[in-house]
Amino acid sequence: MKTIKQECGCKIINDIKTVDWLVRNTKVRTFDNIKFTGYQRRVNENHVSNIVQYLKENPFYLPTSIICATDEEVTNDTTLNIVDGQHRVEAFKKLKENNPDKYNDIKDCELSVVILEKPSEALEVDTFITINKTSRKVDTSLAYVLKNKINRNNTSSSDLTIAKKEFLAVELAINLNSDRNSLWYNRILLEGNPTRNSNETISLNSFVKSIQMLISYLNKYNIIGIDWKNDKELNEIINDIKGIYLKIWDAVKFKWPNLFKEESINNSVIQGTIGVSAINKYIILQLKKQNKNYNLEQFISEVEYWIVNTNISQDEWYKGNRFSQFSSAAGFNIVANMLFDSLEQ
Repeated sequence: MKTIKQECGCKIINDIKTVDWLVRNTKVRTFDNIKFTGYQRRVNENHVSNIVQYLKENPFYLPTSIICATDEEVTNDTTLNIVDGQHRVEAFKKLKENNPDKYNDIKDCELSVVILEKPSEALEVDTFITINKTSRKVDTSLAYVLKNKINRNNTSSSDLTIAKKEFLAVELAINLNSDRNSLWYNRILLEGNPTRNSNETISLNSFVKSIQMLISYLNKYNIIGIDWKNDKELNEIINDIKGIYLKIWDAVKFKWPNLFKEESINNSVIQGTIGVSAINKYIILQLKKQNKNYNLEQFISEVEYWIVNTNISQDEWYKGNRFSQFSSAAGFNIVANMLFDSLEQ
């Protein structure tokens, strides 16, 4: 083992481990949606299967390091948390289970392993994000939720309210973005910001920031809850939020249909930060005005009315026209108030 000198606040150790050692001595900090611990999504089985197939058909050659962390002083028997490389190690485990002869062929092969010794939780999460943020194959969104929780919570408080709202917003974004029947299919860029020519129209960060606020008000007026004790309750909440959001955007498309023609999508700001933020803020203004509790069906009926009966031309949403100039938080409020003031009573 060799210690690497850096200024990260923890010891970094460069080591060599066999395939078999990694199978026996590593684990993954998978995100727990009840306790809000861990930061990685469950493994992608297709990705694991592809690695297994590669290992079966080719000489063993995996040159990149496995990156791990531990809360203990490192010894040869220390169990390590995998920060980067969980799919490779999971592929080794699958091979051991399903093809023991091939596993025996590779179990003594060696890999480079970089170990963070006693990092802070924030540093471990940030390392995962930094390594994976440019890879479209790895979804680091849950890590962002946990990192933001850590950054906000420097005390021993166990209040997860803000983190839960952010988590629900992230899950909505991921769900909508992967749903081929959704207006939001492949419209949310999970890493970075959309470019002029990209299919995506809004960043994950902008989408989540805006949706968090809407979720807060949906909860305030008892339209949805944000507390869950198990996966079943969580899935019900996510499905309710998705159903609401799809209804909102069905109404938006009904009101301004030309904006959603293929040739117009990238020529308007309706599905960008301006449109998403302004429409969410507009709905919040209406909720504040009504100031009453809704059941789900009542709210959906109301929100469809609020959108369809605004007296705003779709031309306002095109790039270069009036709404496109309102690209700040203050601007989103201005557009929301224009929508609010235009509602035909």
